[in-house]
Parts: sequence; structure tokens; C-alpha cells
Amino acid sequence: MKKIAFFVEGLTEQTFVCKLLNELFGSKNISITKSKIIGGTKIKKQIIIIESAAETDSTKFFVIIFDCSGDGAIKSNILDRRESLIASGYSKIFGLRDVYPDFKKNEVTKVQQNLYFRVPQKDVTITFILSIMEIESWFIAEQNHFTSLDPKLTCDYIVENFGINPEKCDVESIERPAELLNDIYQTVGKSYTYKNKKNKLKIERTIDCIDYYNLCFTVPTRVESLKLFLQELDAVFT
Repeated sequence: MKKIAFFVEGLTEQTFVCKLLNELFGSKNISITKSKIIGGTKIKKQIIIIESAAETDSTKFFVIIFDCSGDGAIKSNILDRRESLIASGYSKIFGLRDVYPDFKKNEVTKVQQNLYFRVPQKDVTITFILSIMEIESWFIAEQNHFTSLDPKLTCDYIVENFGINPEKCDVESIERPAELLNDIYQTVGKSYTYKNKKNKLKIERTIDCIDYYNLCFTVPTRVESLKLFLQELDAVFT
């Protein structure tokens, strides 16, 4: 059995990675546990199990996804947990984080270099993936989810109202994808965020609307950060 750990910014990424893994590799006896890391500077860090999955004799891949409650905590949490994960038999660690709002597009290379700085790779391989500028850029690029959410949200409608075509535009150049996603939804009386806060049910609604075949086999041809993430997943799970 292979053990893989993911450290992600928050609930959106945790929910998405869980759904993505099940869609791509669910037939390969994969078990997924969701955890949340709380505490930090003034309060001792604690790990809360949100949803657990048991290891069985037939389990081929055991995955744990840590919600780190913020992009800035991903690297430190990986380093904090690295030795214990090695001791528990984990052979791969992913860190998935956004670029916005901490950095700008022209700082991506610097961010990548900083993430790998003084990160040991012995005994367990650690890979950092940047969703540029936010993971919601991947959601925007998967144009089919819009009409699944509401038939009115065709690409032509979005072009007319926002000047971008989700099926063709460079979504990695969108500075605030989550905000744009919310603006698009609001034109049909729905929302993705409220006062910059995300809602669990709305996050799940969007993630469930995604066409994962399109996301995994068409969208990556024009979204480099998603392409890299899928290539790394494929190398681990196949």
C-alpha cells in the first residue's frame, strides 16, 4: 500500500482534491482521510479528523488531506509533520497553494524557489504545486460547470457580460479568480462567496458541477499549473 499526504490551504482545496482523486483513481481502492490543522503561534497546533477512512487489506492507496487554514502555513506544517509521516510509511507529500493574495503573477518563480528552500527530500518526496492565481482559475477554465450550475451561463453569455471566454482565455492571468467566479454566479442569482467568505455548501455545489473528464483531459492543454498537478498525480497513482 502506498501512502500519500496532501497539505492544502483550506476547505475548497481539500474538497476539490478529494473529489478529483475519487474521480480519477476511485477504482484503485483509494481511502481518503480529511484532517484540519488548527493553532499555531499562540496556541499549540492540533490535528482534527474531519472524515476518516479505514485501511483494509484491499487498500492500494491511503491518502490524508490536511486543511492548513491558510497558504502561509502549508510549508511549515509539512516540515512539522514530515518525520512523523515518514515513520508512518508515507512516501509522497504534496503542498498545494494559491499565489493570490500573497504574491503577484510575476513573483511565481520566486514563490516556487522559496517553497523548496531547505526542504529535505530524503525518505519522502515533497512536491509543491501553485494554482495560479487561485484554484478557482481551474474552475473557471472548466466551462461546462457553468451551464451545469445554470443553463443561462453559456460561454457566449460570459463573454458578453465579462469580456472573457472560459473556454479560451488565459485563466492564469486572472488576478482574482474567486471574485470573478462569484461575480459570474451573481448574474443568475447565485453566489460563490459572501463578503469574501466561502460557504461549505456553495463550495461543494461548484465542485460537484465540474465536468472532470473535461477538467482532466482538455483544460490542462491551456492551464499549465493544472497540467503539472495532474502529471504529478498520475506519476504517483499509476
